[in-house]
This record gives sequence, C-alpha cells and structure tokens, in this order.
Amino acid sequence: MAYGANFFSFITTEYWANRIDYTRFFMATNASGGKIMEYRVVKTIKEKEDVFSLRYRVFCLEKKWLNPEEYPDGKETDEYDQHSVHFLAANDTSKIVGTARAIFPSELGLPVFNNFEDIATPDDVERYVELSRLIVAKETRGLTVTIGLLKSILNWCLYEGITTAFVIVEERMLNFLLRLGYPFRKAGPGKFYFGAYTTPAYVTLSELSKTLELMDIKKQKLFVEIFIL
Repeated sequence: MAYGANFFSFITTEYWANRIDYTRFFMATNASGGKIMEYRVVKTIKEKEDVFSLRYRVFCLEKKWLNPEEYPDGKETDEYDQHSVHFLAANDTSKIVGTARAIFPSELGLPVFNNFEDIATPDDVERYVELSRLIVAKETRGLTVTIGLLKSILNWCLYEGITTAFVIVEERMLNFLLRLGYPFRKAGPGKFYFGAYTTPAYVTLSELSKTLELMDIKKQKLFVEIFIL
C-alpha cells in the first residue's frame, strides 16, 4: 500500500468538519412514495448523537448483535468513531433513517485487519478507508436508501483521492451484491463476527462508481437488509 497505518492518525472528525464543503456531497433522490431523501456528511454534534442512537436501535435492540447493557446511554459507539467521517440519510422531516462511516487508518488499525487473517489487498491501492456501520432504519429499509448512502460516500472518497474501500459484510449479503453486479472482491476467509457469519472484502471505488451509474435503481426495488459492519 502507498501509505502506512499512521497516514491519517492526526485526522479527527473535527478536522473534516472544518474542511468539508457539505453541499458538495449532498444528493437527493425520489424514494418510494415520492419522498425526498437527503444524503450527506454528518455536520453537527446532534446529528452524530442521532446516528449513534440509530446504530444502537438496530445493532443492539433489533438485531441483538451487541449487548445493549454495554451502551447505557442508548448510543452505540466505539474507538474507531473518532477516526471516521460519518454520513447520514435523512427523510423529508429531517429524521435520520440511515448512516455509514468511513474509517481512516490510524494507530488503532482498521477492524478488517484487526479481526480477520490473511487479508488480500489489490496491488494498486493508494489511499484506502474501511466502510463501516452502514445501516438503514427498519421503516425505511431497502436498496434505494442503501445505494443513496453508498453514492454519498463515493462522492466524498473520490473527491479526497481515496481509491479503495474495505468492508466487513455478512457473507450472504456479499454474495447477493455480487449477483447484482457490484464489483466487491472477497479479501479473505470469513468467520463468525459481530453476531453473524461475515466476510472481509474490498472494492475499487472508481469501479463501484461506474457500476452505480449504469444500474437502474427502479429495477432494484427489493426489500433487502444490507448491513456493512
């Protein structure tokens, strides 16, 4: 890889909050029912708290992948959040109904390297992040919102010169995305992790961007539950 694990170690969420032009990564689309969805970078403390609350509701209460007793404040957070840029999907009432984060390499490493062995990486990796905590609220769940979040993250990553993203995803969901034509590649053997059998993978972001441009979302109105852990 072109840089080591400490390349982004000095970068915090506050750094990006001062640097990012949020409107640059804004997108809206007509979701089912004609509602307008907003996709962009999290930019306030209140929005970040709402994101953590949504993560708690999905991961701890709904999926029960994490123990809710470990999060008495009702907010699911971890040590990687301070080294991440967070993204949101909000409905027409400004309620946050989806989220994801891009984790920078730091002295903590990345979850995919810390929890899985024999991770394969492409030869042409220049700058990389790990996409994580991609979830959509149950009442809004579907491929349309998931793709909206992915496009928002892609816009930001490509603007920042990031070439590759690693993910940890349920194996059945990875196989589903591969059948739909998404250019993810398995990066190593899977294992039981975070409450499910998961697989490490990576994607070249320029390839993913082209794929999303070519795909007709109207043909993909499927009720699916896709989580990137």
